[in-house]
Amino acid sequence: MKLNRLFPFGLAAALTACGGGSSQSANPEFTDAAPTYSNTAITQTDGDPTPPAAGDVVTRQDATTPTCHPHLLDRSNDIMKRVNRHFHKMLAHVQDLIADHPHLASGTTHTWENVKDGIDRKLTIDRVANADGSATFNYKLEMKQTTQATFVTVLSGEVTQKGHAGAADAGASLRERSGTATFDYDALKTVIPASEARGSITDTFDSVNDPAKGEKRTASVALHAFISDDDSGHTPRTANFVWERESGIGGSFAFQDQVVIGCSATPSATSTSTLSAVERWYKASGGAVHGRTDATAVGGSIASGNAWEAVTCGEGHSTTSPAEGYWMIKEEDASGATVTGQADTSGASPCDALFGAVPSVSNNATDFNFATLSFTTPAPFPNQW
Repeated sequence: MKLNRLFPFGLAAALTACGGGSSQSANPEFTDAAPTYSNTAITQTDGDPTPPAAGDVVTRQDATTPTCHPHLLDRSNDIMKRVNRHFHKMLAHVQDLIADHPHLASGTTHTWENVKDGIDRKLTIDRVANADGSATFNYKLEMKQTTQATFVTVLSGEVTQKGHAGAADAGASLRERSGTATFDYDALKTVIPASEARGSITDTFDSVNDPAKGEKRTASVALHAFISDDDSGHTPRTANFVWERESGIGGSFAFQDQVVIGCSATPSATSTSTLSAVERWYKASGGAVHGRTDATAVGGSIASGNAWEAVTCGEGHSTTSPAEGYWMIKEEDASGATVTGQADTSGASPCDALFGAVPSVSNNATDFNFATLSFTTPAPFPNQW
């Protein structure tokens, strides 16, 4: 199991005679509010997230051999990579723009604009002061080809900053960054026709940095009629992912996805099953990371009324690859009876009891209750705030 894981005064002063550019530096409060890959990506590790490499894709096909292993139903790392990669398609432009001086800058609005590779890109951030001393920043990223007449908005949202640099409440001990970001891939395709992703993703996020407790980040990711760049030709889907990570403590990630279950009785490369999964992990005493993933899949090439159930447990001293202690996968019929299954108990450690009862290959008495997953509220994990 892998536990890897974004004023209008003094306008004349804000402009220079050099091609409409600005020599005025950006207010750090605005650049701090801009959506970037580092403050948006969802991860399982405590380190800074690294933007994906070109061509870094995951595929829908997971299980193509007759024998299933529960890792084939544990797609949390692949799902995170896919979501982060699609965030990066637009956030890379934001990062590039705010690295330069803003085209226009005032106390309430900053605008950056430049052309790269034939694409005109413009980022606008507006600041609104709140009664509690915090500030809300509304932002939008617009793009167009230099040959096109009008811009289209490919990314929009808002961020509320509490206790951040430059804010009236910057002396507060607790810092919080919350808001939303909507990525419009249909709009992006009108600017970059070769783009394969369609539909949209809305990310609702909250990041709290408490000096006494550390950092806590949560995100609810909603897919709307979405087709990823590695799913060309497939049916658009709507789904929800929910994630939480507390630095140095642990986290959880629950998601739904469509996958091909090649180990079913009648596998089909074009018939996808609905997968629901939740991964939970925490740092135990002594620094060892304990984790567990539970998953279920129904529909597609799985017999009507039947379901595949899987669990993987692990623990170790690495946040990326804990030693596997137990895994099990089985197919159950509508009554909950096992049709077929297998398990491996040869690992050095079994499932951590803090994650609850361990599913059995022979009966459904201790199966994980997937009805408890909302996919909008993070799943609980040991020792969380």
